[in-house]
Amino acid sequence: CGGAGRVSSARNTPLGQFMSTRTCPRCHGRGRIISDYCPECVGRGNVRRKRKVKVEVPAGVESGMRLRLTGEGERGEPSAPSGDLYVRVRVRSHPEFTRKGDDVHSELQVSMVEACLGARKEAETLHGTEDVNIKPGTQSGATHRLRDKGIPHLRGYGYGDHVVHIKVTIPRKLSDEEKELLMQFAALRDEDSDIAGDEGFFNRVRKAFNRGGDDGE
Repeated sequence: CGGAGRVSSARNTPLGQFMSTRTCPRCHGRGRIISDYCPECVGRGNVRRKRKVKVEVPAGVESGMRLRLTGEGERGEPSAPSGDLYVRVRVRSHPEFTRKGDDVHSELQVSMVEACLGARKEAETLHGTEDVNIKPGTQSGATHRLRDKGIPHLRGYGYGDHVVHIKVTIPRKLSDEEKELLMQFAALRDEDSDIAGDEGFFNRVRKAFNRGGDDGE
C-alpha cells in the first residue's frame, strides 16, 4: 500500500473497468508494518498501566452520579483520540447530618424545661453554627427550617435548606426534690391522679402542697 493503509484494485467487466479500495491486509490500515515487535506490547503500541487521575468534584454532587473526564479513557486506534473516563460518585454518610435532595436534616436535643418555657439553642450546619429559636410549648418532633443553609444546587443557583428536628429529652433518673416539683406541677394541672408510681410518696407531696396552698390563703 506504500504507507497509505489502503490498496486499490481494478476489475474489468463488460460495462467497463471498476476500481475498488480496501484496507491493506498486511498493515491493517496502519500504513506501516512492525518488523521487530516490542516484547511488552507485542506490537499493539500500548501497554496497560495504573495511574491516578485528579477528579474535580462539583459542589452538590449526589451518590450515583457520573463524572466524565474527556480523553482519560482507553487509548484509541492509531490517529484516533483516546476515549473518556466515567467516574461514579459515592458520597460517604455523615455522623450527624442526613441528606434529602439538597436539604440537610439533623436533630437538636432540648430539655423538657426548654421545650416548655422556650429557649435559644445553637445548631451545627454545613455553613457554621446557627441560632434556633425554641418556642414555648414546642413538641418533640417539631421542625425548624434554616433557609439556604443546605447543599448547593448542582444545576442552578442557591442552596437547599437545613431542617432541624427537635427532640425533647426526658431525664431517666430524678431526685426526690425533682419528683416533688414535678408532682406540684402535675397537681396544678390536675394531672397527679393519672401518675403511676409510689402512692405513698405522691400522697405526701400532694398533702404538703395542699397545706402550702392553705397557708397562702
